Amino acid sequence: MTRQFGGSDRIGQPLEPQISSFESLGVKIPVSTFAGPIKYLSISDPLTEAVFQAAFPAFLGGKATTHLRTHQAVGFAASQVRDTLPRGCYAGVCHWTGDDGGGVAREIFAYTVPQTTGIVLIDDMSHPDDVAQINSRYTSRFESGDYFLMFVAEPENLIPTEWRERARTNGELPNFFSVPWTKGYKILDKVVDLRLPQVQEWFFEEFSDPKRLNIGWSLPEMTSFHEMLPLLQGQSRGGNPMTLAIGRELRLMRVGGLVFPSARCDTAVVQEHGKIVDWYGWNLVDYSQRESDGFAMAVMNNPELVRNGWEFFGVPFGRVRVKLSSAGLRRGTWQVVGIEALNRTEWIGKLTSAQRQMLGLPGDEDLLADSEEGLHEVERQFRRKFRDLKAEHPDLPLTARRTHALLAKLGAKISMLPFYRLGSDIAISREKLGELINVDEQELEIFTTTAIRLGFLVELPKGYFQFASEVILDYFEAQGAH
Repeated sequence: MTRQFGGSDRIGQPLEPQISSFESLGVKIPVSTFAGPIKYLSISDPLTEAVFQAAFPAFLGGKATTHLRTHQAVGFAASQVRDTLPRGCYAGVCHWTGDDGGGVAREIFAYTVPQTTGIVLIDDMSHPDDVAQINSRYTSRFESGDYFLMFVAEPENLIPTEWRERARTNGELPNFFSVPWTKGYKILDKVVDLRLPQVQEWFFEEFSDPKRLNIGWSLPEMTSFHEMLPLLQGQSRGGNPMTLAIGRELRLMRVGGLVFPSARCDTAVVQEHGKIVDWYGWNLVDYSQRESDGFAMAVMNNPELVRNGWEFFGVPFGRVRVKLSSAGLRRGTWQVVGIEALNRTEWIGKLTSAQRQMLGLPGDEDLLADSEEGLHEVERQFRRKFRDLKAEHPDLPLTARRTHALLAKLGAKISMLPFYRLGSDIAISREKLGELINVDEQELEIFTTTAIRLGFLVELPKGYFQFASEVILDYFEAQGAH
């Protein structure tokens, strides 16, 4: 559902910071003082921290003195996974009311790995209305407050052995954990705030040229900051070559921080009469807290250090759009639409049939049992062939939904390649295929074997693959774009 926004009465005052020009490395940078409420994790209990880090293995928060996580914020923060920014450098930007719209919770949830951790859910317990729905879901009686409620379906997989006796209640391991967050008021100088139109224009002019960034990858044609947004909000965990390079440059320029659009939210900025009166889905990274000036510098044209490469920076082209108001009372208002739905869809696609059943979601068999009336011929072909393959191999490790999702993702990714116009003759190496659909070696082997058995992929000599026909490629390319 598209988020609805209020006006200036919602937040109490418009966003009108004084913009000044800060010169560094021969560049004049429009900066302002960030002053407003922020939200960030503040875990102090060792058991909760241990379970949290096990539940979200790529999002290391808690009491760590340095961030060693692959995270979008770190993508803007430095040019290597190992960063020198201390705890507290990253936060969600709130309204003046102190509400971040669930943005931090979405950032955390993006790092779930249900295949290895089991089902883990996280909810923001700030608002009583939301808490009522959460209690209805779990048949529980939790109170609202400044914390995230973390549900762990299989705690035995996540609670370290040394903590199990302490954690047991009535002999059982708990499924729920309270993960505290802190809401503070932050004042930070020399901030590049991308909510501001003047800063957006400078940012686009400065960083839309791949030669300027020295990233070694081509960029799609862009004519404005709004067209740049999907690249800044790429879905690859840990950022992408573009955000990594921008973070590197901003830190070399010695700016104090960056307010940037979250890659997990349908980010928006609302203007009325030319003034910013509302916003949603923004994060702050504080560069002033660097522990040293010797942060790692990645050679951005080295593909080994920028593994997101041909995934076109994780950008789901065709699956998100930017809505822009060019006239009327709210001229200049814009919103990115589709990212939150995309994250939900991709998470659901990672679930096993048993996990789907546990959550009351349609199972794998339900997809195959649906009526075929009105379906595209390729879709009917897929369902029939998968049923036959499943009957022949009952222990088939890949579900129909997961296979379908990976074929759609592959079709969409291939459509972004510069030689896409070659049609079904496009052949990609096994390594490139794995990069495009972002799976590990084990799942890649299972997927390619399954897709070949179904007749949708063909293996060529020297380990290359292609879709079996142009019709099949076109169909899954269209599926991946929705």
